[in-house]
Amino acid sequence: MRKRLSSSVAPPPSPIPTGRGSRSAVDSILGEYIDQSIHVPHLTLPKNTHRWVPDEIHYPSLLLRENDAMNRLLSSAAEFGVVRIIGHGISGEELRTMLTENEWLFRLSREKYANYDKFVWDWSDNTMVQKAKVAIGEQNFLFFRQQLEEVLKKLKGIAKEVDEIIRLSNSDESWKKIEAEEVKMYIYRCTKNQSSSMDQTWLPPHNATLEDSFKYALNLYLPLEPLEFSVHSKRGRLPFITSPDTIIVTIGHQLEEWSDGKFRSADGEVALKPNLHIDQALLSLELKWSFTNLNDDVYKTEKRITLSDQVLILVILILVYRMFLFMCTNN
Repeated sequence: MRKRLSSSVAPPPSPIPTGRGSRSAVDSILGEYIDQSIHVPHLTLPKNTHRWVPDEIHYPSLLLRENDAMNRLLSSAAEFGVVRIIGHGISGEELRTMLTENEWLFRLSREKYANYDKFVWDWSDNTMVQKAKVAIGEQNFLFFRQQLEEVLKKLKGIAKEVDEIIRLSNSDESWKKIEAEEVKMYIYRCTKNQSSSMDQTWLPPHNATLEDSFKYALNLYLPLEPLEFSVHSKRGRLPFITSPDTIIVTIGHQLEEWSDGKFRSADGEVALKPNLHIDQALLSLELKWSFTNLNDDVYKTEKRITLSDQVLILVILILVYRMFLFMCTNN
Protein backbone atom coordinates (compact mmCIF):
# COMPACT_ATOMS: atom_id res chain seq x y z
CA MET A 1 0.00 0.00 0.00
CA ARG A 2 2.76 2.37 0.94
CA LYS A 3 4.64 1.44 -2.21
CA ARG A 4 1.58 2.13 -4.40
CA LEU A 5 1.10 5.61 -2.92
CA SER A 6 4.68 6.60 -3.38
CA SER A 7 4.57 5.71 -7.05
CA SER A 8 1.44 7.84 -7.73
CA VAL A 9 2.82 11.13 -6.30
CA ALA A 10 3.58 13.75 -9.04
CA PRO A 11 7.16 14.81 -9.35
CA PRO A 12 8.02 18.23 -7.90
CA PRO A 13 8.20 21.19 -10.34
CA SER A 14 11.47 22.14 -11.82
CA PRO A 15 13.24 24.74 -9.75
CA ILE A 16 13.20 28.32 -11.11
CA PRO A 17 16.68 29.39 -11.98
CA THR A 18 18.14 32.01 -9.73
CA GLY A 19 19.22 35.46 -10.89
CA ARG A 20 22.86 34.54 -10.80
CA GLY A 21 22.94 34.10 -14.52
CA SER A 22 22.82 36.73 -17.19
CA ARG A 23 19.01 36.68 -17.28
CA SER A 24 16.57 34.74 -15.09
CA ALA A 25 13.00 33.65 -15.72
CA VAL A 26 11.84 35.90 -12.92
CA ASP A 27 13.37 38.90 -14.68
CA SER A 28 11.65 38.02 -17.95
CA ILE A 29 8.20 37.41 -16.46
CA LEU A 30 8.35 40.46 -14.18
CA GLY A 31 9.66 42.71 -16.91
CA GLU A 32 6.91 41.64 -19.29
CA TYR A 33 4.29 42.25 -16.61
CA ILE A 34 5.62 45.72 -15.82
CA ASP A 35 5.78 46.67 -19.51
CA GLN A 36 2.13 45.71 -19.99
CA SER A 37 0.77 47.25 -16.81
CA ILE A 38 2.60 50.55 -16.45
CA HIS A 39 0.96 53.51 -18.17
CA VAL A 40 2.56 56.90 -17.63
CA PRO A 41 -0.24 59.43 -17.19
CA HIS A 42 -0.36 62.47 -19.45
CA LEU A 43 0.08 65.41 -17.13
CA THR A 44 -0.98 68.92 -18.15
CA LEU A 45 -0.77 72.05 -16.08
CA PRO A 46 -4.13 73.66 -15.37
CA LYS A 47 -4.93 76.68 -17.46
CA ASN A 48 -4.84 80.05 -15.75
CA THR A 49 -8.52 80.72 -15.37
CA HIS A 50 -7.93 83.83 -13.29
CA ARG A 51 -6.24 86.00 -15.94
CA TRP A 52 -7.55 89.48 -15.33
CA VAL A 53 -9.43 91.30 -18.08
CA PRO A 54 -11.48 94.45 -17.43
CA ASP A 55 -15.20 94.16 -17.85
CA GLU A 56 -16.54 94.61 -21.37
CA ILE A 57 -19.75 96.65 -21.38
CA HIS A 58 -22.14 96.94 -24.32
CA TYR A 59 -22.78 100.65 -24.85
CA PRO A 60 -26.48 100.34 -25.82
CA SER A 61 -27.03 98.59 -22.48
CA LEU A 62 -25.64 101.65 -20.71
CA LEU A 63 -27.92 103.93 -22.72
CA LEU A 64 -30.89 101.81 -21.61
CA ARG A 65 -29.57 101.93 -18.03
CA GLU A 66 -29.69 98.16 -17.68
CA ASN A 67 -28.84 97.23 -14.10
CA ASP A 68 -26.37 94.48 -14.97
CA ALA A 69 -24.35 96.72 -17.30
CA MET A 70 -24.30 99.61 -14.82
CA ASN A 71 -23.33 97.38 -11.90
CA ARG A 72 -20.45 95.82 -13.84
CA LEU A 73 -19.24 99.25 -14.91
CA LEU A 74 -19.31 100.59 -11.35
CA SER A 75 -17.64 97.47 -9.95
CA SER A 76 -14.78 97.50 -12.46
CA ALA A 77 -14.28 101.26 -12.11
CA ALA A 78 -14.23 101.06 -8.32
CA GLU A 79 -11.88 98.07 -8.08
CA PHE A 80 -9.50 98.59 -11.02
CA GLY A 81 -10.20 102.07 -12.38
CA VAL A 82 -10.85 100.83 -15.91
CA VAL A 83 -13.66 99.44 -18.07
CA ARG A 84 -14.03 98.51 -21.76
CA ILE A 85 -16.86 99.80 -23.95
CA ILE A 86 -18.03 97.98 -27.10
CA GLY A 87 -20.90 98.58 -29.51
CA HIS A 88 -20.30 102.33 -29.42
CA GLY A 89 -20.95 102.99 -33.11
CA ILE A 90 -17.46 104.22 -34.05
CA SER A 91 -16.01 102.21 -36.94
CA GLY A 92 -12.33 101.64 -36.29
CA GLU A 93 -11.75 100.45 -39.86
CA GLU A 94 -13.27 103.59 -41.39
CA LEU A 95 -11.39 105.80 -38.95
CA ARG A 96 -8.09 104.10 -39.71
CA THR A 97 -8.63 104.47 -43.46
CA MET A 98 -9.41 108.14 -43.02
CA LEU A 99 -6.27 108.80 -40.95
CA THR A 100 -4.06 106.73 -43.25
CA GLU A 101 -5.25 108.68 -46.29
CA ASN A 102 -4.49 111.93 -44.47
CA GLU A 103 -1.03 111.31 -43.07
CA TRP A 104 -0.28 114.98 -43.67
CA LEU A 105 -1.95 115.48 -40.31
CA PHE A 106 1.15 114.35 -38.44
CA ARG A 107 3.40 116.72 -40.37
CA LEU A 108 1.61 119.52 -38.53
CA SER A 109 2.46 118.02 -35.17
CA ARG A 110 5.23 119.57 -33.16
CA GLU A 111 5.32 116.75 -30.64
CA LYS A 112 7.48 113.87 -31.84
CA TYR A 113 8.91 111.19 -29.58
CA ALA A 114 11.20 108.18 -29.91
CA ASN A 115 8.73 105.95 -31.70
CA TYR A 116 5.51 107.87 -32.15
CA ASP A 117 3.97 111.18 -33.19
CA LYS A 118 1.21 112.92 -31.31
CA PHE A 119 -1.24 115.34 -32.80
CA VAL A 120 -3.51 117.49 -30.63
CA TRP A 121 -6.85 118.02 -32.32
CA ASP A 122 -7.61 121.66 -31.48
CA TRP A 123 -9.69 123.72 -33.90
CA SER A 124 -9.07 126.87 -31.86
CA ASP A 125 -5.49 126.77 -33.20
CA ASN A 126 -5.90 128.99 -36.26
CA THR A 127 -2.33 128.38 -37.38
CA MET A 128 -2.92 124.63 -37.56
CA VAL A 129 -6.22 125.11 -39.38
CA GLN A 130 -4.62 127.30 -42.04
CA LYS A 131 -1.75 124.84 -42.57
CA ALA A 132 -4.24 122.00 -42.96
CA LYS A 133 -6.25 123.90 -45.55
CA VAL A 134 -3.12 124.62 -47.56
CA ALA A 135 -1.96 120.99 -47.32
CA ILE A 136 -5.07 119.32 -48.76
CA GLY A 137 -7.30 122.10 -49.98
CA GLU A 138 -10.21 123.78 -48.24
CA GLN A 139 -12.94 121.41 -49.45
CA ASN A 140 -11.04 118.26 -48.48
CA PHE A 141 -10.15 119.86 -45.17
CA LEU A 142 -13.78 120.67 -44.36
CA PHE A 143 -14.82 117.08 -45.15
CA PHE A 144 -12.01 115.66 -43.02
CA ARG A 145 -12.86 118.00 -40.18
CA GLN A 146 -16.52 117.02 -40.31
CA GLN A 147 -15.65 113.31 -40.09
CA LEU A 148 -13.30 113.73 -37.18
CA GLU A 149 -15.63 116.01 -35.25
CA GLU A 150 -18.34 113.36 -35.59
CA VAL A 151 -15.99 110.93 -33.85
CA LEU A 152 -15.26 113.55 -31.19
CA LYS A 153 -18.99 114.02 -30.63
CA LYS A 154 -19.51 110.29 -30.07
CA LEU A 155 -16.55 110.04 -27.68
CA LYS A 156 -17.88 112.98 -25.66
CA GLY A 157 -21.29 111.33 -25.52
CA ILE A 158 -19.76 108.12 -24.15
CA ALA A 159 -17.80 110.08 -21.54
CA LYS A 160 -20.95 111.88 -20.41
CA GLU A 161 -22.90 108.63 -20.08
CA VAL A 162 -20.16 106.96 -18.03
CA ASP A 163 -19.82 110.07 -15.88
CA GLU A 164 -23.56 110.26 -15.24
CA ILE A 165 -23.77 106.61 -14.20
CA ILE A 166 -20.84 107.05 -11.81
CA ARG A 167 -22.17 110.29 -10.34
CA LEU A 168 -25.71 109.02 -9.87
CA SER A 169 -24.36 106.00 -8.00
CA ASN A 170 -23.37 108.43 -5.26
CA SER A 171 -26.05 109.75 -2.93
CA ASP A 172 -24.50 113.21 -2.93
CA GLU A 173 -27.02 115.41 -4.71
CA SER A 174 -24.45 118.16 -5.27
CA TRP A 175 -22.76 116.04 -7.98
CA LYS A 176 -25.74 116.75 -10.24
CA LYS A 177 -24.69 120.40 -10.44
CA ILE A 178 -21.72 119.54 -12.68
CA GLU A 179 -22.45 120.84 -16.15
CA ALA A 180 -19.35 122.44 -17.69
CA GLU A 181 -16.81 120.20 -19.40
CA GLU A 182 -13.42 120.44 -21.03
CA VAL A 183 -12.18 117.97 -23.63
CA LYS A 184 -8.95 117.35 -25.49
CA MET A 185 -8.61 114.83 -28.29
CA TYR A 186 -5.24 113.40 -29.27
CA ILE A 187 -4.39 111.36 -32.35
CA TYR A 188 -1.36 109.07 -32.08
CA ARG A 189 0.69 107.54 -34.84
CA CYS A 190 3.16 105.03 -33.44
CA THR A 191 5.92 103.36 -35.48
CA LYS A 192 8.04 100.49 -34.17
CA ASN A 193 11.79 100.91 -34.04
CA GLN A 194 12.81 98.52 -36.84
CA SER A 195 16.32 98.09 -35.41
CA SER A 196 14.98 96.41 -32.30
CA SER A 197 13.56 92.90 -32.07
CA MET A 198 12.65 93.31 -28.42
CA ASP A 199 9.32 94.37 -27.00
CA GLN A 200 9.05 98.09 -26.49
CA THR A 201 6.83 100.14 -24.27
CA TRP A 202 4.86 103.03 -25.62
CA LEU A 203 3.49 105.43 -23.03
CA PRO A 204 1.09 107.68 -24.90
CA PRO A 205 -1.93 108.42 -22.78
CA HIS A 206 -0.60 110.02 -19.61
CA ASN A 207 3.16 109.95 -19.49
CA ALA A 208 3.54 111.84 -22.76
CA THR A 209 1.40 114.65 -21.38
CA LEU A 210 2.37 114.59 -17.74
CA GLU A 211 1.11 118.09 -17.14
CA ASP A 212 -2.43 116.92 -17.95
CA SER A 213 -2.35 113.65 -16.04
CA PHE A 214 -3.96 115.13 -12.94
CA LYS A 215 -6.46 117.30 -14.79
CA TYR A 216 -8.99 114.89 -16.19
CA ALA A 217 -11.93 112.92 -14.84
CA LEU A 218 -12.20 110.25 -17.54
CA ASN A 219 -9.82 109.07 -20.24
CA LEU A 220 -11.11 107.28 -23.35
CA TYR A 221 -8.54 105.41 -25.43
CA LEU A 222 -9.54 103.92 -28.80
CA PRO A 223 -6.88 101.68 -30.45
CA LEU A 224 -7.31 100.96 -34.15
CA GLU A 225 -5.17 97.79 -34.09
CA PRO A 226 -5.05 94.79 -31.73
CA LEU A 227 -2.49 95.43 -29.02
CA GLU A 228 -1.50 94.76 -25.43
CA PHE A 229 -2.62 97.45 -23.02
CA SER A 230 -1.43 97.66 -19.43
CA VAL A 231 -3.28 99.46 -16.67
CA HIS A 232 -1.30 100.86 -13.77
CA SER A 233 -3.43 101.33 -10.68
CA LYS A 234 -3.23 100.77 -6.95
CA ARG A 235 -3.70 97.06 -7.73
CA GLY A 236 -0.42 97.05 -9.66
CA ARG A 237 0.28 96.44 -13.35
CA LEU A 238 -2.59 94.66 -15.08
CA PRO A 239 -1.92 93.77 -18.77
CA PHE A 240 -4.57 92.53 -21.18
CA ILE A 241 -5.07 92.13 -24.92
CA THR A 242 -7.55 94.49 -26.51
CA SER A 243 -9.01 94.64 -30.00
CA PRO A 244 -10.00 97.44 -32.37
CA ASP A 245 -13.44 98.96 -31.89
CA THR A 246 -13.02 98.65 -28.11
CA ILE A 247 -12.81 101.85 -26.08
CA ILE A 248 -10.75 101.63 -22.90
CA VAL A 249 -12.10 104.01 -20.27
CA THR A 250 -9.87 104.80 -17.29
CA ILE A 251 -10.74 106.82 -14.22
CA GLY A 252 -8.78 110.04 -13.75
CA HIS A 253 -7.41 111.63 -10.61
CA GLN A 254 -10.20 114.22 -10.55
CA LEU A 255 -12.90 111.59 -10.25
CA GLU A 256 -10.93 109.68 -7.62
CA GLU A 257 -10.66 112.80 -5.49
CA TRP A 258 -14.28 113.81 -5.97
CA SER A 259 -15.47 110.35 -4.94
CA ASP A 260 -13.18 110.34 -1.87
CA GLY A 261 -11.30 107.34 -3.26
CA LYS A 262 -14.38 105.23 -4.00
CA PHE A 263 -13.32 105.01 -7.66
CA ARG A 264 -9.65 104.28 -8.35
CA SER A 265 -7.61 106.27 -10.84
CA ALA A 266 -5.51 104.35 -13.36
CA ASP A 267 -2.91 105.13 -16.03
CA GLY A 268 -2.17 103.06 -19.11
CA GLU A 269 0.55 102.08 -21.53
CA VAL A 270 0.83 100.17 -24.80
CA ALA A 271 3.34 97.36 -25.42
CA LEU A 272 4.78 97.10 -28.93
CA LYS A 273 5.18 93.48 -30.04
CA PRO A 274 7.65 92.90 -32.92
CA ASN A 275 5.86 89.73 -33.99
CA LEU A 276 2.52 91.56 -34.05
CA HIS A 277 3.33 95.07 -35.17
CA ILE A 278 5.59 94.66 -38.20
CA ASP A 279 5.99 97.36 -40.82
CA GLN A 280 2.87 99.20 -39.83
CA ALA A 281 1.94 102.35 -37.98
CA LEU A 282 -0.28 101.96 -34.95
CA LEU A 283 -3.04 104.55 -34.95
CA SER A 284 -5.15 105.41 -31.94
CA LEU A 285 -7.29 108.16 -30.48
CA GLU A 286 -7.47 109.46 -26.96
CA LEU A 287 -10.02 111.76 -25.35
CA LYS A 288 -9.35 113.47 -22.04
CA TRP A 289 -12.61 114.57 -20.46
CA SER A 290 -12.72 116.78 -17.40
CA PHE A 291 -14.90 119.19 -15.48
CA THR A 292 -14.14 122.88 -15.45
CA ASN A 293 -16.24 124.13 -12.52
CA LEU A 294 -14.00 122.98 -9.71
CA ASN A 295 -15.77 124.79 -6.89
CA ASP A 296 -15.79 122.99 -3.59
CA ASP A 297 -19.54 123.44 -3.22
CA VAL A 298 -20.03 121.48 -6.44
CA TYR A 299 -17.94 118.40 -5.72
CA LYS A 300 -18.08 118.15 -1.98
CA THR A 301 -21.04 117.60 0.25
CA GLU A 302 -22.47 120.81 1.55
CA LYS A 303 -22.04 120.67 5.30
CA ARG A 304 -25.15 121.72 7.21
CA ILE A 305 -25.22 122.55 10.93
CA THR A 306 -27.75 120.27 12.58
CA LEU A 307 -30.04 121.27 15.46
CA SER A 308 -27.97 119.30 17.97
CA ASP A 309 -24.83 121.07 16.78
CA GLN A 310 -26.54 124.42 17.21
CA VAL A 311 -27.58 123.54 20.78
CA LEU A 312 -24.04 122.43 21.60
CA ILE A 313 -22.57 125.65 20.22
CA LEU A 314 -25.09 127.68 22.22
CA VAL A 315 -24.19 125.85 25.45
CA ILE A 316 -20.49 126.44 24.85
CA LEU A 317 -21.08 130.14 24.23
CA ILE A 318 -23.13 130.44 27.43
CA LEU A 319 -20.41 128.73 29.47
CA VAL A 320 -17.74 130.97 27.98
CA TYR A 321 -19.87 134.05 28.71
CA ARG A 322 -20.49 133.01 32.32
CA MET A 323 -16.81 132.30 32.83
CA PHE A 324 -16.00 135.73 31.47
CA LEU A 325 -18.51 137.36 33.87
CA PHE A 326 -17.12 135.38 36.81
CA MET A 327 -13.59 136.53 36.07
CA CYS A 328 -14.72 140.14 35.73
CA THR A 329 -16.62 140.16 39.07
CA ASN A 330 -13.66 138.63 40.94
CA ASN A 331 -11.39 141.34 39.65
